Amino acid sequence: MHKPLILFVILHEISVLNASFRLARDLENSGKEIRYVGLLDSEEIVRSNGYAYSPVFQEQFPLGSATKLGFEDLSQLGFLRYIRVFPERLALFRSFTEYLVAGGDGEFIELLRGINPDIIVFSGSPYIEWAMLMAYPLKKKAVYLHATFSPCENSGLPPASSEIIPVGGSVLEKLRILLAWKRKKIVDKMKFAGFGSCTKRLADKYGLKTNIYRHDTGGYKKNVGITLPELFAFPPEFDFSPVKVPGQYFIGPLVCHERREPDFPWQKLDGSRPLIYCTFGTHVWFSHERYKHLYGIIMDTATCTQEWQWVITTGYAITPDEFDAIPENVVLVKMAPQANLLKKANIMISHGGTSTISECIINGVPIIVLPMGDDQYGNAARIAYHGIGVRGDIKKLSIPYLLNLIKIVDVSSYFRSQVKLMQEKFLEMEVKKPGVKLINSLLN
Repeated sequence: MHKPLILFVILHEISVLNASFRLARDLENSGKEIRYVGLLDSEEIVRSNGYAYSPVFQEQFPLGSATKLGFEDLSQLGFLRYIRVFPERLALFRSFTEYLVAGGDGEFIELLRGINPDIIVFSGSPYIEWAMLMAYPLKKKAVYLHATFSPCENSGLPPASSEIIPVGGSVLEKLRILLAWKRKKIVDKMKFAGFGSCTKRLADKYGLKTNIYRHDTGGYKKNVGITLPELFAFPPEFDFSPVKVPGQYFIGPLVCHERREPDFPWQKLDGSRPLIYCTFGTHVWFSHERYKHLYGIIMDTATCTQEWQWVITTGYAITPDEFDAIPENVVLVKMAPQANLLKKANIMISHGGTSTISECIINGVPIIVLPMGDDQYGNAARIAYHGIGVRGDIKKLSIPYLLNLIKIVDVSSYFRSQVKLMQEKFLEMEVKKPGVKLINSLLN
């Protein structure tokens, strides 16, 4: 009997990879075979979670190249740095496109033919469209996995990068949302100017129209130009007011509780004190100097709250050994086992990444969110809208400011009760596994 094979093709992104592991586990438990394909940077994390992995284009993107694919939030990047970084990235992708057009795509196409998947799960817009173009002639069934929100224009919702909370539909509110969409288009044009021509070059090779990934969505302008079924890793209740768009499906939280996590000095935790867990993810949004200042404020705040135990991660922004004096009630590490720490945490301080938010809600932990860029502003707006935490302004961060946010969340029972209500929705969808049901329906 044929065992359906599901292939995940994901551009290196930790949050998407972590979400994919939960979907992969559920599919595996329903009798599917799982494999991954992607850049060399993703190999270690995928293999450590127990899945076969085939790296592609290793010469073009050797280990450590994933950072060249990302684009910082332009509001944080600074114009001078932008005009230096952007041409380098565009040149990289133009060179890669020419390589693919000249026959380099054969590596990926032959790999797909050899694996012969029944369904491909793509993620990593916009660059993943090149992989989708290369796979298109093979006529394989496919879906697109979102680890973030991707509202449609004309839906009445603001873009994911907006901090607007739609409440009454007033003329002023509609105007603000309209302006937010216009701003997003301007920013996207700056971030991805010239990349459309790269996509078109590859599409022309296969005789495909440049709008091959656009289709009728009932009047909605989709944020991602693809024609595949789109899977969103949230329950619909976490959005403001979910709008049903053709081809878009909310499949519930994709929190992989069993994923491989980094080692941690658990013996340093004082179980007699409540725990604040603070992390700002793996992306680097600011300069090194600004991060040093930011973490200095946080650790000084920890010094003022000896009744709390703190766990703080630095990610890739800065290293723990750069700090000479670490408060007695702080465990400072580069990476932490987030899934297990959140089982013990009382409050989370976060940048507002979608995977982190889902894990907080699953564990019933209220959030203090300090968004730094991109969809984090929209996530913070949803946190405030549902009352599952408070949002702050990273630009206003100071010891009194952060102490006040902690006090607000700690003293009021409202946030914990709201998190509990949302937790029930998340757990309900975890049990139903709508993502598995959707993929099974496509297989059939």
